[in-house]
Amino acid sequence: MKIARKGAIVGSILNGPSHEQGGIKLAVGGVPTVEAEGGEVVMTKGVSKDPSLLAAASALNVAGGGIPLVPTSFAETGGLVAANQAADHALQAAQIANAFKNVKIVASFEEFLTMQQDYDNTVDLTTI
Repeated sequence: MKIARKGAIVGSILNGPSHEQGGIKLAVGGVPTVEAEGGEVVMTKGVSKDPSLLAAASALNVAGGGIPLVPTSFAETGGLVAANQAADHALQAAQIANAFKNVKIVASFEEFLTMQQDYDNTVDLTTI
């Protein structure tokens, strides 16, 4: 793991045995609570604190065969619906789109076409 300062993981891909080979035991307060495996990704807390980044991470996790990291639908009591429900691709697309809301578009397609036409006109005018 990459450590920025004592105890601070800044993100990494875990190196170790698979779940089938015993996995990597993670403990909280000395008590084993989670088993990870080699190849799994550790992200910074900043990803979970930013709704857009968390939605993108969730969509990637689902695309890689995992379960959503954010609620995709709620039961009457407000809890998550079972993880084995069918994937909601429209919701995943919306989550990805939301994650990219802050991406600045430099030129629209229409602007690109206008620039291309201007270039073509200039070339036509310079041809003798």
